[in-house]
Amino acid sequence: KHFLAIADQYPGVRLEAGGEAEMTQDALGGLLGAVAIALVGIWVVIALLFGSLLQPLMIMLIIPFAVASAVFALMIHGEPMSFFAGIGILGLCGVVVNNALVMVDRLNRPSAGEDSSEFVEHMIESATTRLRPVLLTTVTTVSGLLPLAYGLGGSDVYMGPMALTLGYGLLLTVPAVLFFLPCCYLMIREITFFSHGRD
Repeated sequence: KHFLAIADQYPGVRLEAGGEAEMTQDALGGLLGAVAIALVGIWVVIALLFGSLLQPLMIMLIIPFAVASAVFALMIHGEPMSFFAGIGILGLCGVVVNNALVMVDRLNRPSAGEDSSEFVEHMIESATTRLRPVLLTTVTTVSGLLPLAYGLGGSDVYMGPMALTLGYGLLLTVPAVLFFLPCCYLMIREITFFSHGRD
């Protein structure tokens, strides 16, 4: 904003990024490539583990929630999108995928029956049993990250944004893991059973 104000005062002046700012832009561009490779790797590993092509995509639906939560945390704190904030978002994607894997693995266990009402009860029970582990891991991780994010005991301009995105992103994606993911699982199950029934 300060540079834009100077540019408004001197219309003939042209601003170009150089030095550290230019290196940061290049690093962010390389980070986007790393994110794409990480997403493909996550999808391949989950597909091999679960023997399904749909379940990895369903699990990876949590990632947009994580990214939106991290960007929201940066916005409300007035922090710019930096390279270390991007590293925090990349790490956040891995953590929330891990939580989603735990939930889907529990949902994949045999239920009491194939009836829809019985499966809904199984889904509610699964979400209930995973509530404590997800909350415990989230609270302990966030409790360790937020002092670094707010600079309690000493601030770090590099690690602070990373801790901020990771902490708030993990905290705000808990409802998505506990509620949104089981609903997606139920929808995919109903669609799959419907298509098999028609065949």
